Amino acid sequence: MPHWYFFAFEPKSVAEVLLKPAQQAVRSCDLAAWQKVFDVLNRSHPCPEVHPSEFAAYYAPNQFTLVQAVAANRAVSADKIPEESDFGLRRTLQAFVESVSLYRERGRFPSPRHWILDEVDWHQILKSDEELSELEFFKTRVIARSSKLPDPYWCLESNDAVDSNYVTPEVVGRMAELEDVIGLFRQLARRTDLATELAALANDLASVGLLVQQAARSDLGMYFRQDGT
Repeated sequence: MPHWYFFAFEPKSVAEVLLKPAQQAVRSCDLAAWQKVFDVLNRSHPCPEVHPSEFAAYYAPNQFTLVQAVAANRAVSADKIPEESDFGLRRTLQAFVESVSLYRERGRFPSPRHWILDEVDWHQILKSDEELSELEFFKTRVIARSSKLPDPYWCLESNDAVDSNYVTPEVVGRMAELEDVIGLFRQLARRTDLATELAALANDLASVGLLVQQAARSDLGMYFRQDGT
């Protein structure tokens, strides 16, 4: 079942180091420039992952570079400039953003975006218009499915396999302000009247709320992704 991921990163630095050079190399069909981008990817490693489960913890070390772990399986190579729409290019650039993120959160509730948007009658759950307004901001500005993002963050756009979005530092800051004042996510996690599944979703939302607040303190942007759409 798909879970969601949030990555908090410094967007200007990441853009200057890799996203802008990749964009320029691809759009200008500059092989030498592309090879420099490829070299950066080939010296970068995915973050190791540890996933709990009811049977055994899953651990994925970072022994492979991004090229070995992601790009090679999708026919991205140093001697051929990919198209901007190429899924292999986009997924490899996404993996770079994930690897350099300062903070990250992996949810445990399955298909949370679908539940939030379609399954839960929030008007029956939430107690005030303020809580509903915070949730609406989260739905429309944070976990929205974005198929068109500004340069050079187009690699973080949604596609047929992924719901994703790039959240600017300004939007992250506004989301943090709403959580500071209204406190929807932390209040949901404290409620004892929620059904089991909704309580589990509330725990994931509380974790996201903490990540958003931490990201806002450092003026970071965020990359949201949920696979398996």
